[in-house]
Amino acid sequence: MLIIASILTLSGCFNSTSNGGKDKEQNLKILWEYAYDLDGGAPDAKPLLFGDMLITSGDKKITALSYDSGELIWKTPFDSHRQLMNRTFGLSSEVIMGTITWQFMAWNIHSGQSLWSIDVNREFGTSSGRGITQANGKLYVASQNRQIHEISTTGEHIVHQMGLRTYEMSYLNGVFFMTQRIEDRGVISAYDSNTFDLIWRFEPGNFGFGTREAPIIENGIVYVGTAGGPTGSINGFFALNAATGQEIWRKEGIQTFSAVLEGDFIYINDAGGIHKIRKDNGATVWHTNFGSSGTAPIAYGYGHIYAPHSGAMRILDAETGKIVHIISPPHGSYFWLVTADKGRIFAQSSRHLYAFAPWGRKEALE
Repeated sequence: MLIIASILTLSGCFNSTSNGGKDKEQNLKILWEYAYDLDGGAPDAKPLLFGDMLITSGDKKITALSYDSGELIWKTPFDSHRQLMNRTFGLSSEVIMGTITWQFMAWNIHSGQSLWSIDVNREFGTSSGRGITQANGKLYVASQNRQIHEISTTGEHIVHQMGLRTYEMSYLNGVFFMTQRIEDRGVISAYDSNTFDLIWRFEPGNFGFGTREAPIIENGIVYVGTAGGPTGSINGFFALNAATGQEIWRKEGIQTFSAVLEGDFIYINDAGGIHKIRKDNGATVWHTNFGSSGTAPIAYGYGHIYAPHSGAMRILDAETGKIVHIISPPHGSYFWLVTADKGRIFAQSSRHLYAFAPWGRKEALE
């Protein structure tokens, strides 16, 4: 069995440091770990929590574990040269969906039973590197060739021609909010989820593209950022009226590779470090520079920011931005993804999925 379920303090067991040499005796406490089969690559899909299960894919399988103990519930292999490539899992009713470059696949979330697969014509473009959005009891995936794939829970497949390349999308109350591209400019668009008629489009100017993070919607406001783009483009983070697309505020000169909204603040990974900004006006609260580049998604958990960066994971005090700890994976390799939920910190390396107690805790929070 590939589960090693144990509770131990990792003092001296893995490469870790603390900011300024303080608290060297304190480490993240590991609650359990799961070893992937080494037949895939770096994991792309963030774990999905469902009931008492955590769904993951860090090898050429999709696997369900007990989030509490790490015990294996089911594991289903699939025919691919690597692990799933979707950034987030799709989930509708009891159907969980993932993607590889030219194929959509679905499983029963309770048993892991394979339900169906759809081979995608290459003319529709690869769907890899995208999240999967649930709406109207169906699942939606943006492709590179200007289409949106609509898939029912029984595997019926419809392709919607968009005219613009779409990167990431979110859904709320009958509306899709999409990051898109017009020529060499990034735009944000809202579409009716049933007809795909355009409701509004926000064109900020000569800005890059929203390629990494789906728009965040809260209390009638869309929060969205850009990253990259052609030579000469700039980047920024925006707050828009969800009903009209009207700009509320913008913060220029910041790239968004990951963004997390928590309370009154937004935490943004700009590849070089973390920004904490106010959600009401975009004002900077603090900025912590890591001194190197890293674009992995970040997570907020129980008063701290967990940021995989250049292989290690930095832990920041969310109030001050101070780096309180840096940890490398216990079994080597790199940290790629992190999720904070159920009173635990779930971190993925190329080889393992780890469940940690939150920083400063000896046990999980209940």
